[in-house]
Amino acid sequence: MARPILFLSDLGVRDEFVGVCHSVIATIAPDAAVIDLSHGVPPTNVQAGAMVYLAPVYVMPGAYVSIVPLSVLELRAEAEGVAVWPIGLDAAGYFPLSGPGASIEELPASQAQSASGFMATFTGTLQAEVPVAKAWTVAAVDSLAYAYWRLGDAAFYYNPRYDLAMARGDWIGRNTALLLAGHPISDRVKIQAGVTDELTWVATAGSRQNVLAGLVAAVISRWPSPRSETQTFVRVGGYTEHPFRTGELTLLAGVSMTFDVRSGHGPHGP
Repeated sequence: MARPILFLSDLGVRDEFVGVCHSVIATIAPDAAVIDLSHGVPPTNVQAGAMVYLAPVYVMPGAYVSIVPLSVLELRAEAEGVAVWPIGLDAAGYFPLSGPGASIEELPASQAQSASGFMATFTGTLQAEVPVAKAWTVAAVDSLAYAYWRLGDAAFYYNPRYDLAMARGDWIGRNTALLLAGHPISDRVKIQAGVTDELTWVATAGSRQNVLAGLVAAVISRWPSPRSETQTFVRVGGYTEHPFRTGELTLLAGVSMTFDVRSGHGPHGP
Protein backbone atom coordinates (compact mmCIF):
# COMPACT_ATOMS: atom_id res chain seq x y z
CA MET A 1 0.00 0.00 0.00
CA ALA A 2 1.37 3.44 -0.97
CA ARG A 3 2.14 5.90 1.80
CA PRO A 4 -0.29 8.83 2.13
CA ILE A 5 0.76 12.28 0.90
CA LEU A 6 0.07 15.27 3.17
CA PHE A 7 -0.54 18.38 1.06
CA LEU A 8 0.03 21.79 2.72
CA SER A 9 0.40 24.92 0.58
CA ASP A 10 -0.27 28.64 0.12
CA LEU A 11 -2.03 28.10 -3.22
CA GLY A 12 -5.54 28.96 -2.01
CA VAL A 13 -8.74 27.41 -3.38
CA ARG A 14 -9.95 30.06 -5.84
CA ASP A 15 -8.17 28.73 -8.93
CA GLU A 16 -6.93 25.53 -10.55
CA PHE A 17 -3.48 25.21 -8.94
CA VAL A 18 -4.44 22.69 -6.24
CA GLY A 19 -6.25 20.59 -8.85
CA VAL A 20 -3.20 20.66 -11.14
CA CYS A 21 -1.02 19.43 -8.28
CA HIS A 22 -3.50 16.60 -7.59
CA SER A 23 -3.32 15.62 -11.26
CA VAL A 24 0.48 15.47 -11.17
CA ILE A 25 0.43 13.42 -7.95
CA ALA A 26 -2.10 11.01 -9.47
CA THR A 27 0.18 10.54 -12.47
CA ILE A 28 3.28 9.85 -10.39
CA ALA A 29 1.69 7.93 -7.49
CA PRO A 30 -1.80 6.79 -8.51
CA ASP A 31 -2.24 4.54 -5.44
CA ALA A 32 -1.32 7.19 -2.86
CA ALA A 33 -4.02 8.81 -0.77
CA VAL A 34 -3.72 12.64 -0.78
CA ILE A 35 -4.69 14.41 2.45
CA ASP A 36 -5.24 18.16 2.04
CA LEU A 37 -4.14 19.70 5.34
CA SER A 38 -4.61 23.30 4.23
CA HIS A 39 -4.11 25.56 1.25
CA GLY A 40 -4.58 28.78 3.17
CA VAL A 41 -1.03 29.23 4.51
CA PRO A 42 -0.12 32.91 4.06
CA PRO A 43 2.21 33.35 1.04
CA THR A 44 5.58 35.05 1.27
CA ASN A 45 4.83 38.65 2.21
CA VAL A 46 7.09 41.65 1.68
CA GLN A 47 6.16 44.99 3.21
CA ALA A 48 7.84 48.36 3.43
CA GLY A 49 6.80 51.46 5.30
CA ALA A 50 7.68 54.37 7.52
CA MET A 51 7.56 54.55 11.31
CA VAL A 52 8.59 56.79 14.18
CA TYR A 53 9.63 55.92 17.75
CA LEU A 54 8.74 58.75 20.11
CA ALA A 55 9.50 59.27 23.81
CA PRO A 56 9.80 62.37 26.02
CA VAL A 57 13.60 62.41 25.51
CA TYR A 58 14.05 61.17 21.92
CA VAL A 59 12.49 60.88 18.49
CA MET A 60 13.51 58.29 15.88
CA PRO A 61 11.87 58.62 12.45
CA GLY A 62 12.77 56.05 9.82
CA ALA A 63 11.73 53.31 7.43
CA TYR A 64 11.59 49.52 7.44
CA VAL A 65 11.38 46.48 5.18
CA SER A 66 9.70 43.31 6.47
CA ILE A 67 9.81 39.85 4.84
CA VAL A 68 7.63 36.95 6.00
CA PRO A 69 8.95 33.85 4.20
CA LEU A 70 6.95 31.55 6.52
CA SER A 71 3.87 32.18 8.63
CA VAL A 72 5.95 31.64 11.80
CA LEU A 73 8.97 33.74 10.77
CA GLU A 74 9.41 37.46 10.16
CA LEU A 75 12.65 39.15 9.07
CA ARG A 76 12.83 42.93 9.43
CA ALA A 77 15.36 45.67 8.72
CA GLU A 78 15.02 49.25 9.98
CA ALA A 79 16.97 52.48 9.61
CA GLU A 80 16.26 55.61 11.65
CA GLY A 81 17.65 58.99 12.44
CA VAL A 82 17.98 59.71 16.17
CA ALA A 83 17.63 62.95 18.14
CA VAL A 84 17.99 63.09 21.96
CA TRP A 85 17.41 66.10 24.24
CA PRO A 86 17.25 66.88 28.00
CA ILE A 87 13.96 67.41 29.86
CA GLY A 88 15.24 68.41 33.32
CA LEU A 89 15.25 64.93 34.89
CA ASP A 90 18.14 62.70 35.95
CA ALA A 91 19.14 60.11 33.32
CA ALA A 92 16.99 61.89 30.69
CA GLY A 93 19.01 63.16 27.74
CA TYR A 94 22.48 62.65 26.26
CA PHE A 95 25.22 62.08 28.86
CA PRO A 96 28.89 61.78 27.78
CA LEU A 97 30.73 59.26 29.99
CA SER A 98 34.38 58.73 30.87
CA GLY A 99 33.96 54.97 30.39
CA PRO A 100 31.41 52.16 30.04
CA GLY A 101 30.80 51.76 33.79
CA ALA A 102 27.88 54.19 34.08
CA SER A 103 26.24 54.77 37.45
CA ILE A 104 23.21 56.86 38.34
CA GLU A 105 25.45 59.41 40.11
CA GLU A 106 26.97 60.30 36.73
CA LEU A 107 23.62 61.23 35.19
CA PRO A 108 22.33 64.41 36.91
CA ALA A 109 19.85 66.54 34.99
CA SER A 110 22.22 69.52 35.10
CA GLN A 111 24.71 67.69 32.83
CA ALA A 112 22.22 66.43 30.22
CA GLN A 113 22.91 67.45 26.62
CA SER A 114 21.37 67.11 23.18
CA ALA A 115 22.78 64.85 20.45
CA SER A 116 21.88 63.35 17.09
CA GLY A 117 22.89 60.30 15.09
CA PHE A 118 21.45 57.23 13.43
CA MET A 119 20.76 53.55 14.00
CA ALA A 120 20.07 50.42 11.94
CA THR A 121 18.33 47.32 13.29
CA PHE A 122 18.05 43.76 11.97
CA THR A 123 15.43 41.53 13.63
CA GLY A 124 14.31 37.92 13.30
CA THR A 125 11.09 36.85 15.01
CA LEU A 126 9.68 33.35 15.51
CA GLN A 127 6.02 33.33 16.51
CA ALA A 128 3.16 30.87 16.79
CA GLU A 129 -0.37 30.97 18.21
CA VAL A 130 -2.45 27.86 18.86
CA PRO A 131 -6.01 27.38 20.20
CA VAL A 132 -6.14 25.60 23.56
CA ALA A 133 -9.80 25.95 24.55
CA LYS A 134 -12.97 27.57 23.31
CA ALA A 135 -12.07 31.14 22.26
CA TRP A 136 -8.69 30.91 24.07
CA THR A 137 -5.26 30.88 22.45
CA VAL A 138 -1.64 30.62 23.59
CA ALA A 139 1.02 32.59 21.72
CA ALA A 140 4.78 32.08 21.96
CA VAL A 141 7.16 34.67 20.52
CA ASP A 142 10.95 34.91 20.46
CA SER A 143 12.57 37.93 18.83
CA LEU A 144 16.31 38.47 18.35
CA ALA A 145 17.46 41.94 17.28
CA TYR A 146 20.89 43.43 16.55
CA ALA A 147 21.19 47.20 16.21
CA TYR A 148 24.07 49.49 15.32
CA TRP A 149 23.96 52.90 17.06
CA ARG A 150 26.07 55.97 16.36
CA LEU A 151 25.13 58.94 18.54
CA GLY A 152 26.87 62.16 19.61
CA ASP A 153 30.60 62.90 19.85
CA ALA A 154 31.66 61.34 23.17
CA ALA A 155 33.64 58.09 23.24
CA PHE A 156 30.99 56.62 25.61
CA TYR A 157 27.51 57.83 26.50
CA TYR A 158 24.32 56.79 28.30
CA ASN A 159 21.61 55.50 25.95
CA PRO A 160 18.18 56.49 27.39
CA ARG A 161 16.27 54.03 25.20
CA TYR A 162 18.13 50.96 26.45
CA ASP A 163 19.14 52.36 29.86
CA LEU A 164 22.75 51.25 29.30
CA ALA A 165 26.18 52.72 28.56
CA MET A 166 27.34 52.44 24.95
CA ALA A 167 30.33 53.43 22.84
CA ARG A 168 29.83 56.19 20.28
CA GLY A 169 29.54 53.54 17.54
CA ASP A 170 28.34 50.29 19.09
CA TRP A 171 26.31 47.14 18.46
CA ILE A 172 23.54 46.17 20.87
CA GLY A 173 21.65 42.89 20.94
CA ARG A 174 18.27 42.15 22.47
CA ASN A 175 16.41 38.86 22.83
CA THR A 176 12.76 39.12 23.84
CA ALA A 177 10.72 36.03 24.70
CA LEU A 178 6.96 36.14 25.38
CA LEU A 179 4.34 33.60 26.39
CA LEU A 180 0.80 35.02 26.20
CA ALA A 181 -2.74 33.71 26.66
CA GLY A 182 -5.31 35.47 24.50
CA HIS A 183 -9.08 35.84 24.55
CA PRO A 184 -11.32 38.01 22.32
CA ILE A 185 -13.85 40.18 24.11
CA SER A 186 -15.49 41.34 20.87
CA ASP A 187 -15.07 40.91 17.12
CA ARG A 188 -12.54 43.78 17.16
CA VAL A 189 -10.78 43.58 20.55
CA LYS A 190 -8.51 40.83 21.86
CA ILE A 191 -6.93 40.80 25.32
CA GLN A 192 -3.60 39.06 25.95
CA ALA A 193 -1.74 38.45 29.22
CA GLY A 194 1.39 36.55 30.15
CA VAL A 195 5.10 36.81 30.94
CA THR A 196 8.09 38.22 29.10
CA ASP A 197 11.85 38.03 29.53
CA GLU A 198 14.10 40.61 27.86
CA LEU A 199 17.88 40.25 27.73
CA THR A 200 20.01 43.12 26.34
CA TRP A 201 23.77 43.29 25.85
CA VAL A 202 26.19 45.86 24.39
CA ALA A 203 29.19 44.68 22.35
CA THR A 204 31.93 47.29 22.93
CA ALA A 205 30.82 48.72 26.28
CA GLY A 206 30.15 45.22 27.65
CA SER A 207 27.07 46.23 29.67
CA ARG A 208 24.04 43.93 30.11
CA GLN A 209 20.56 43.98 31.51
CA ASN A 210 17.70 41.52 31.96
CA VAL A 211 14.07 42.33 32.74
CA LEU A 212 11.50 39.71 33.81
CA ALA A 213 7.93 41.01 33.78
CA GLY A 214 4.22 40.38 33.46
CA LEU A 215 2.47 41.81 30.41
CA VAL A 216 -1.12 42.76 29.59
CA ALA A 217 -1.99 43.89 26.06
CA ALA A 218 -5.04 44.80 24.00
CA VAL A 219 -5.21 44.49 20.20
CA ILE A 220 -7.92 46.61 18.58
CA SER A 221 -8.66 45.88 14.92
CA ARG A 222 -9.99 48.47 12.48
CA TRP A 223 -9.43 51.40 14.86
CA PRO A 224 -9.07 54.37 14.57
CA SER A 225 -9.79 53.70 10.88
CA PRO A 226 -11.06 50.69 8.92
CA ARG A 227 -7.52 49.97 7.64
CA SER A 228 -5.61 50.28 10.91
CA GLU A 229 -4.78 48.33 14.04
CA THR A 230 -3.96 49.66 17.52
CA GLN A 231 -2.04 47.80 20.21
CA THR A 232 -1.67 48.96 23.81
CA PHE A 233 0.29 47.27 26.58
CA VAL A 234 1.38 47.57 30.20
CA ARG A 235 4.46 45.72 31.45
CA VAL A 236 5.31 45.45 35.16
CA GLY A 237 8.39 43.61 36.37
CA GLY A 238 11.91 44.02 37.65
CA TYR A 239 15.59 44.06 36.73
CA THR A 240 17.25 40.72 37.43
CA GLU A 241 20.53 42.06 35.97
CA HIS A 242 21.71 45.64 35.37
CA PRO A 243 24.88 47.70 36.02
CA PHE A 244 23.11 49.73 38.74
CA ARG A 245 19.38 48.87 38.78
CA THR A 246 19.39 45.18 39.78
CA GLY A 247 16.38 44.54 42.05
CA GLU A 248 14.49 47.67 41.00
CA LEU A 249 10.94 47.49 39.72
CA THR A 250 10.08 48.68 36.22
CA LEU A 251 6.82 49.89 34.70
CA LEU A 252 6.44 50.35 30.96
CA ALA A 253 3.34 51.30 28.98
CA GLY A 254 2.98 51.95 25.28
CA VAL A 255 0.74 52.32 22.26
CA SER A 256 1.48 51.37 18.66
CA MET A 257 -0.67 51.99 15.59
CA THR A 258 -0.36 50.39 12.17
CA PHE A 259 -1.95 52.07 9.15
CA ASP A 260 -2.17 50.40 5.75
CA VAL A 261 -2.27 53.10 3.08
CA ARG A 262 -2.70 50.69 0.16
CA SER A 263 -6.10 51.01 -1.45
CA GLY A 264 -8.39 48.12 -0.62
CA HIS A 265 -6.12 46.51 1.98
CA GLY A 266 -6.34 46.33 5.75
CA PRO A 267 -3.91 45.13 8.44
CA HIS A 268 -5.05 41.54 7.84
CA GLY A 269 -5.06 41.58 4.02
CA PRO A 270 -7.64 42.38 1.34
